[in-house]
Amino acid sequence: MTDQNESPIGHAPHGRWLDALALAGLGVFVLALFARLAFTNRVLATGDVYTYFTPYRDFAAAALRAGKLPLWNPYLFLGVPFLANSQAAVFYPLHWPLAWLSTPRAIVWTIVLHAWLGGVFTYGWLRHGLRLRPLAAWLGGIAFAGSGFIGGHVGQINQLNAYAWFPALLWVLAGLQAQKPGFSAGKVQRPGFLAGIIIGGIFAVQLLAGHTQAWYISAIGAGLYALAGSLGAAHPPHAASSERVAAWRRAQGWLRPLFSRAGAWPLLILALGLVIGLGLAAIQLVPTLELSALSPRANGMTYREVVSFSLKPQWLPWALLPAYGQNLAARFGTVAYAEYVAYLGVSGLLLAMWGARVGKRWRWPLLALALGGLALAVGAYNPLYYLAYRVIPGWALFRAPARWLLLYTAGMAGLIAVGVDAIQARAGQRPRLRWLIWAGGALLVVELLVASNLLPHTHPTAPAAVTSLRNAPAYLLSEPGLWRFLSMSGITYDPGDQTDLAHLFAGQLDPAALYDLIVASKQKEIVAPNLPLLWRLSSVDGYDGGVLPLTRYVDLQRLFVPDDQLAPDGRLREQLRRVPPAPLLDLLNTRFIITDKVFDVWVDNVYYDLQFSAPLAAGETWRQTLPADQPFEATALGVMSHLAGAASLADGTPVAAVRVQAADGRWTAFALRAGQDTAEGSWRAGAVAHQPARSAHPWRDHADGQDYLTVLTLTAPSQIVTVEVTGTAPGSDFVLQGVSLIDVRTGSSQALITPAQGDWRRVHSGDVKIYEKRDVLPRAYVAPATGVIEVADAAAALEALRRPDFAPGQQVVLEADRSLPAPVAINRDASSGQATAAAAGRAVIERYAPEQVVISATLTAPGILVLSDTHYPGWRATVDGAPVRIEQANLLFRGLRLAPGVHRVVFDFAPASLMQGQRITFITFITLLGLGVWFLLRSRISNLPS
Repeated sequence: MTDQNESPIGHAPHGRWLDALALAGLGVFVLALFARLAFTNRVLATGDVYTYFTPYRDFAAAALRAGKLPLWNPYLFLGVPFLANSQAAVFYPLHWPLAWLSTPRAIVWTIVLHAWLGGVFTYGWLRHGLRLRPLAAWLGGIAFAGSGFIGGHVGQINQLNAYAWFPALLWVLAGLQAQKPGFSAGKVQRPGFLAGIIIGGIFAVQLLAGHTQAWYISAIGAGLYALAGSLGAAHPPHAASSERVAAWRRAQGWLRPLFSRAGAWPLLILALGLVIGLGLAAIQLVPTLELSALSPRANGMTYREVVSFSLKPQWLPWALLPAYGQNLAARFGTVAYAEYVAYLGVSGLLLAMWGARVGKRWRWPLLALALGGLALAVGAYNPLYYLAYRVIPGWALFRAPARWLLLYTAGMAGLIAVGVDAIQARAGQRPRLRWLIWAGGALLVVELLVASNLLPHTHPTAPAAVTSLRNAPAYLLSEPGLWRFLSMSGITYDPGDQTDLAHLFAGQLDPAALYDLIVASKQKEIVAPNLPLLWRLSSVDGYDGGVLPLTRYVDLQRLFVPDDQLAPDGRLREQLRRVPPAPLLDLLNTRFIITDKVFDVWVDNVYYDLQFSAPLAAGETWRQTLPADQPFEATALGVMSHLAGAASLADGTPVAAVRVQAADGRWTAFALRAGQDTAEGSWRAGAVAHQPARSAHPWRDHADGQDYLTVLTLTAPSQIVTVEVTGTAPGSDFVLQGVSLIDVRTGSSQALITPAQGDWRRVHSGDVKIYEKRDVLPRAYVAPATGVIEVADAAAALEALRRPDFAPGQQVVLEADRSLPAPVAINRDASSGQATAAAAGRAVIERYAPEQVVISATLTAPGILVLSDTHYPGWRATVDGAPVRIEQANLLFRGLRLAPGVHRVVFDFAPASLMQGQRITFITFITLLGLGVWFLLRSRISNLPS
């Protein structure tokens, strides 16, 4: 028996030609939708697609072109797994053919391909699963591919890639529920098994696409669709004599389909497909699970984190309807507004409402998707969301409830198609309705094309946003050696060439595209957050938002920022206000710091660099010797400072002594006094005994604090070679913020930097500044065995590293391993508290590749070889060819105990989890292949004549 919505044309000989025409039409529509990307050299350089996915795809593609798997990423987070991070999507098969394109073009064609695939699968689901007419199914495919949800997630290509496969799941489930030929109860074994394999393959591809949450949403959405489809096919029983009995029988009538063979079968096949999918994707899942267990998400997230990015009810009009001419970022109050967009056009909404009314059999599963997705998308505003968080496995692992709009989008696309099909069914008696169908379809297409202009992908920018090289990364790329840098800059500064860029691209880029170009230029200049990977520069920091960074990396950040300010996704630069202490930077092999000039100041046309500060207690001295090859003749010295803990000091109290040495050896001395040259930083009338000095600069983070400026005039113009500042006020600190040499005759000046520790110099000053620490600890070094501090666990290691007397290079914190000999106790000098042992040897890195590091170590005494790269399961070490155990050193890094002598040390990364995953995937594939052959042979034998 044929459903009233089933099209008889599906069995016509020309049905395949109609399908081919529909797929071609979907292709034309998608190309029109992304024409600005597909038919130009423009690129996407905004948000995650630029700063996250472009580096990841570039690194993965380069490795694939070289014929190897990219297992390890040494450039972010002090070294982390690459392949194990599912968002890298190394095994996603549709990435492989695009690996030979440039990364920006590969991303463009990934977007186009998956938007088209989403439309194709939707068409197949509606046309051959729900048996709708070709035009109705085609418009449903158009609605899905051109929806705000798909267009809004173009910037998260791993999500887009996974979402595109969801309609394919619905296609298979619809075929099972329809019990069409090949899926009937009498032929349930072979077709049911085939359906399970197909579902498993879809699940596997979604998992390999690199967004586990998209797979999770798809799996639950598919289950909801199958469940609603079974319930929707139920027929309530006749009324009974008793109201209570009638209610019971009605309940039986609705629930019976779930336990019938036909009703439960799609759910069972879905469960089978889930098992198959997990097995096929194990090559990715097993390494990812190993990584997840070591990440902050191992135990799930708090409910507050889970419901972040919930769709607020007041946003529904802007989320579900095209907001023509509106600024969506302003409407949603965030630049991440694309997370919330799920329009299908006004005409699409009207057609879906009509489909919900006349859809008969398919009404319930489609409504379940649409309304269920919408109810879950509001997240925190749905009381049942908390229940799901507490009860449903896996729910606590994901945030951004707005992503459940995938179900809404698919359900509404289905209802649109059902609505059109119902109108077509009536058009036989009313020919005028045919014009209505074509007009409504054309209006839907036009609406979706026009509405897309609100989304970022319709404003691509010039390829220079990705390909051009800015000054800061160019400088870093020119510096040889193994070292790391830390970017501390934001993007609130204005590039010096901003006006030039505007003139250069005037008439070529619209304002949104020009804005993206300028923002991308600033992000390149600060080399953040994941752009270091694009240029293969080693960064202390990074950004992920998934299973990275490691928990131990987050713990290490506690050395730099208070616990209540930690960002679990990395982004250390966003939390720092001052350059970290030199010992911490040594610990991380940090040679360069990138900062901007936003918080520096110009006073009287003199520039003061305020990036560093030096708190000087009584008797402590800051000294800087100027390079002999950079002479500067000065007539005055500007000193920016404030006092801390000096509220009781009276006016005129000496607080610091300044000495300046000229090239001829003469010294000039000055005394700085409270209330004249400087003052208490948080000065308040009645609370401080001295008067405020000349105010020059409010503090960055405290509105009630300020720095003060005094200008010291030299007795004669002099070429300055040394400047010294010494604190002289007992019980208080003189905090030196900035020093500048001034030549009042020419109006020129030279800003010095005021680090409290370390040998620093400013090596670049443009849009941003780069500072070099010239005495940085090498990436690999040998610490004396007498400098070992053995602790029980990570918490104790963190406390040991926090001790003010910890000396990187001379001391190393090792976490206890009872299988190894007890370490020698550390010897300390009673007067200094520092390790007194001399260096036990030296280490030279001979080869440094992502998955292998070779070090030559020469020791004169027992010592600990420390490699300041992340220690992670899968790293193996040999010393002179013999395998040795790697110890957890300094909370995060790798350490080896070495005896005196010359040694060749090799670190190799070969994770066992990858081998285990490969075996599971291989066994699953071979098992499915064997069962397929068995079914085929069985079928042929049964068809032989008796």
